[in-house]
Amino acid sequence: MSNQKIIVKFLGGSAPPYSAAAQKRLDASQQTDWTRLSSKFGNLSLEPHFTAISEPEIRALEGSALTKGPGASSLTSYFVLNVPDSVDPRSLLAAILEWDTVETAYVEPIPSDPAVSPSDDPRFFNQGYLRAAPAGINAVFAWGLPGGDGAGQHLVDVEQGWTFNHEDLAAKNVSLIHGRISDSSRSHGTAVLGELCAVDNQKGCVGIVPGLASVSASSTSGSSVANAILASVAHLTNVVKDVGTILIEQQWVNWNGNYPNMIVEVASDVFDAIRLATQLGHLVVEAAGNGSHDLDTYHLNGAFPLRRGDPGFRDSGALVVGAGSAAAPHDRLSFSNFGSRIDCYGWGENVDTTFSNPAAATNLYTAAFNGTSSASPIVTGAALAVQGMKRGGLDKAPLSPATLRAILSDPTLGTRSANPSVDKIGVMPNLQRIAGSVLKLAPELYIRDTINDTGVPHNGIASFSPDIVVRQRPVTHPQASFGEGSGTENNAMLSEAVASGADNYGYVRVRNKSDVPANAAVVSLYWSPPSTLITPKNWRLIGSKSIDVPNGNKLTVVGPFNWPQASVPGPGHYCFIATVSHMFDMAPVLATLDPIQNFSAFIQANNNVAWRNFDVADIRPRGNEEAAVLPFMVPNPDPGPFVDMRVEICADLPPGSRLRISMPDTIRPATGLAFGPGYQPGTLNVELAASGTTVPFQAQFLPPESWLRILVQIPPKYWNRQYEIFARQLYREFEVGRITWLLALPPVEEGKEA
Repeated sequence: MSNQKIIVKFLGGSAPPYSAAAQKRLDASQQTDWTRLSSKFGNLSLEPHFTAISEPEIRALEGSALTKGPGASSLTSYFVLNVPDSVDPRSLLAAILEWDTVETAYVEPIPSDPAVSPSDDPRFFNQGYLRAAPAGINAVFAWGLPGGDGAGQHLVDVEQGWTFNHEDLAAKNVSLIHGRISDSSRSHGTAVLGELCAVDNQKGCVGIVPGLASVSASSTSGSSVANAILASVAHLTNVVKDVGTILIEQQWVNWNGNYPNMIVEVASDVFDAIRLATQLGHLVVEAAGNGSHDLDTYHLNGAFPLRRGDPGFRDSGALVVGAGSAAAPHDRLSFSNFGSRIDCYGWGENVDTTFSNPAAATNLYTAAFNGTSSASPIVTGAALAVQGMKRGGLDKAPLSPATLRAILSDPTLGTRSANPSVDKIGVMPNLQRIAGSVLKLAPELYIRDTINDTGVPHNGIASFSPDIVVRQRPVTHPQASFGEGSGTENNAMLSEAVASGADNYGYVRVRNKSDVPANAAVVSLYWSPPSTLITPKNWRLIGSKSIDVPNGNKLTVVGPFNWPQASVPGPGHYCFIATVSHMFDMAPVLATLDPIQNFSAFIQANNNVAWRNFDVADIRPRGNEEAAVLPFMVPNPDPGPFVDMRVEICADLPPGSRLRISMPDTIRPATGLAFGPGYQPGTLNVELAASGTTVPFQAQFLPPESWLRILVQIPPKYWNRQYEIFARQLYREFEVGRITWLLALPPVEEGKEA
């Protein structure tokens, strides 16, 4: 007999008894069909497909599942038709599909580990996927809550090979419950387990959920994907006797000859095995595969089974994971399958984890594990942490697979990809936000970016927080003046101009939308020089204060932060940054922020940080020939230079005004802009249009920073109002920062010189 097999699924009530040599127990009409089939193709046999457990055990599991809702087809309707060596499997498949009692049949596809070769990917020597959003899932936060390290939870990994006694895994006592270990796949399975449960033993790395109660492996080597899933279901249900999580780290080498590296649930037997698992309360996490396919376009018999919303959509209940880039904002990686069926994404590149080789080495590591293989354990770890935190609290009841999937894939609870409508890989879970918003286990603090900010990620304005307030004199009762019930909750114009040569006073307003009070939260207020790109290395701390923030989303004021005269660097333009942090709701680590990855997006994604540009300055140009000087900095952090970065200047000035920019000659102005008067070697002076024009400059800024000056001249007869000028910095055509000046010009008294 050939190694190739055809999976045959009989219509309900038409399957023969589930026993060996089932062809001998077909009914009369089927016997006629079988005789015709055998005479054409030779010696054939029909055997039960699901053999990981006995038929009575299968039916017992299905009976339990039916008590929880309508079930999928019985697994005992699946059989294996062995293909003789001399037979073309396609011809045999066509013949069996002609049977009236056969619902479907297909040549059993070949599974593989859904990894992408790491040879061309850069290596990073840290586990960034453990960090706070938007970089990672914030596993470090979850470890601080009961059950957040996976304590009490159970995992079964479905793939082909592992090295269980790796130095960073041996303490987990991983057991093989089905199939055999493929030496060629040891590196893959060892890397997956390292992401999930590498122990905290001062060696190598640490897993997302190192506290798991049990870890098991079910191999498709020497078996099938569907049988390995069934064995996992039986193990969790009958041996562990608790709900668990099944991770499917397999993809089809080539499904139906047209879909290389395809998601495994397109095969009916796998779909039904997953369906059984989810009905019994076990979450199934499934790698989407690395075929670059839009799963919404996959069609079968005129239906689109993987397109949510289509009449032909079939939901196995699995949580499907695509692959995004390691750096935020996370783009879909080109190899990842994508579409509406994808629920979540994880890092698909540069993942630090345990490793092995065919010889079962026990001390290897890699910083380049990737593919949907590396993405799926990240989301699986998040799922196990959420289930652990839920069951580690007062309510011990587990979350259902459907509820877990809904939580983990909720865009308001995770980190969106860079371009969700194009990427179509869902969101990366944020354990801190889930713990606060859904599980109500921790405070969820936020400082608003806009009046309408409700403490969720957004794509709106990030540089004008209404909750950072600066005044020239201290306020006697700040809570009554600015807090809940003051009538000023939604007033974004509470600040006064920063007064040079005097003390100034800052206030920060904070909300907590959790049911848990945030006692002893720490609020910090910083100022930064005028800059189009806000880099933490340039932040200067004004002060930090402790505050109790009650639950109930009440606007709570902290301050004053005294900004003494000696620390105020003269009249001008400032950026203020406020952070709020609590032991169970930590602000992100600012030192690790790469500003080129978009500070605006960083602010939009993080509730605990807010930013406000203070625009008013005491700028009083004297006479039409004397220019007001507006200095500002354009950072270009290493490595650089970044040729796809540029700056735009925009002004709204009255007739007769002049607007110039002075900059180092290392910056090349945009085509068509001439050097203005006063050019000197090393400096470029460019005349700009004075009103209503956005002027771009080519992005050749040298690291670490360039200082530029805008020179403004306004005829005295127009000194009776305020005028706005702004500079904004773009990286890859996305605004990453801006600074705005509001020229406050006093009116000129008649008969007097300005």
